[in-house]
Amino acid sequence: MSNKQAINLTSLNLIQDELMSTIDSAATHLETFISERDNVKVLEDCVESLQQIRGSLDVVQLHGACELAGEILDTANNIEVGKEKRLEEKLSALTKGFFVLSCYFEYSQQHEVGMPVLLVPYINDIRLVNGQALMPESYFEPESPLYRLPPSQKALLPEHESLSSMARRFRHMFQVGLLGFVKDTQVQQSLKMMHRAASKIWRLSKGSESETLWWLATYALDACAQASFLPSVSRKRLFGQLDKCFKALEKSGASAFEESPAQPLLRELAYYIAIANIQEPEFQKIKQAFSFEHVGYTEEILQRESVSMTGPSANTVQSVANVLRIELNTVKEIIEQPDLSESEDQYEDIISRVLKVKEILSVVGLTSAADTLTQPVEKLQSCKDNNEAFTQEQAIPLADAFLYVESVLSSLEKRNFSGEKLAEINRLTQTEMISASHLQDAQLVVIEQAETGLSSMKSALTAFTDSGYDKAHLDNITITLDELRGGMIVLSLPRAAAIISSCSAFIEKTLMSTEESAALDHMLETFADALICLEYYLDCMKVDKNVSADTLAVAEESLAALGYEVSA
Repeated sequence: MSNKQAINLTSLNLIQDELMSTIDSAATHLETFISERDNVKVLEDCVESLQQIRGSLDVVQLHGACELAGEILDTANNIEVGKEKRLEEKLSALTKGFFVLSCYFEYSQQHEVGMPVLLVPYINDIRLVNGQALMPESYFEPESPLYRLPPSQKALLPEHESLSSMARRFRHMFQVGLLGFVKDTQVQQSLKMMHRAASKIWRLSKGSESETLWWLATYALDACAQASFLPSVSRKRLFGQLDKCFKALEKSGASAFEESPAQPLLRELAYYIAIANIQEPEFQKIKQAFSFEHVGYTEEILQRESVSMTGPSANTVQSVANVLRIELNTVKEIIEQPDLSESEDQYEDIISRVLKVKEILSVVGLTSAADTLTQPVEKLQSCKDNNEAFTQEQAIPLADAFLYVESVLSSLEKRNFSGEKLAEINRLTQTEMISASHLQDAQLVVIEQAETGLSSMKSALTAFTDSGYDKAHLDNITITLDELRGGMIVLSLPRAAAIISSCSAFIEKTLMSTEESAALDHMLETFADALICLEYYLDCMKVDKNVSADTLAVAEESLAALGYEVSA
């Protein structure tokens, strides 16, 4: 793998035993302090060990690890016993820091190279607790030259809507995507929403001092979406800086375009484009302009190596769902055989498989589903011991238990899995879980049909534009919209239904009657904002049916800008 830090393996091997011993010693002192908060001596011993660790890593020049150790040392050294307000957060960050430090040292030895960029998220976790500025992800890359786009012709701002008004609408669109990104909800779709908002501002910024910023922001957000970037604290903060730029436009109008953007912001956006590794010419142009062509790793490599360094992720439930489902299907096939009662081996096989499923469910924390299988297993064991036939009446509770377990597994695949969701699943009764699973399936069918309808409508609008505004392409759109509105009513989404009604009115009263192509161009662009927002909302609904309807506000604002207020 290219672009990793060359290390002196001999030096690392020489200090390995002593360094690992010192790390363990420092971690032990910290654990003692956690249980004995008034024991200042062990905290001082921890700091002393950290000073040795920091010095050793500095000597062998293991960059990244040296910086992480420094952050851990500063945090431990600044703990005021008895006065620290954020003590729990700091102790948690220190504990994690020790773990990662050991992992990275072993990683460097095994791979015989260092990759300091892997430690940036962990360094930032500690800095965040200390209220310090975050380390940029490009920190370990050489400084890049200052770059600005060459002068271009200034954009003509539309007359019918002020820049401040448009900036307010586009900022709202950006914020909807940013909120999804911050909450790790539909990350790629959220990035696409943010990209659309930034691209709108870029077109308006042509020829201004800040054109380079919006040019980079547009391509960086596109790159992040294409390369499936993971949301990290530093990325969330960086995109938060872009929101401040939107705010400045909303407040100051065109004068905000003449403010010079901060070089660190431009550099970090260019860095994201570089590690996305997209081969299209404009992305490569940006990579070269900021001297990031030497960066040999990508976001995909960073994600893979991060897992390699710290081990697999804690979320093991989804990975075993398919295995459990296969086991359940095998058991059902055996039970359906007419000669089951004549074969003791089959009873043994069924019981073994069900117990296996029960054990795995317990291990991954799905205790409620595991307990559901207890009684059917006992009944199967009784039939085997007494050489009795497993009757149809006895099979009903087993079938109900299997249906419940399958509903739980399906539910896991449709949720953003977390400990909170796990507890929620375990709280639900068997009937509630099965009903909820079936309802989710039905809702998903309606949402997917609505998405298909929106896709069909966008194709018709594209054909309408490409044909020079031939209104024949709009003939069936209102029928599609009526079907969409009906689906939203079925799902009890009155706000979405009202938006679709306004969309239908816009097509019938404006697109079907307006002949001015210049006006149509802008109106269709604004109308597309409403459709994309609606599409984003439905996409989020597939993951979380409780997604806030406020997500639709951008669609309402876009329709209002077209003269069609939405009234639910």
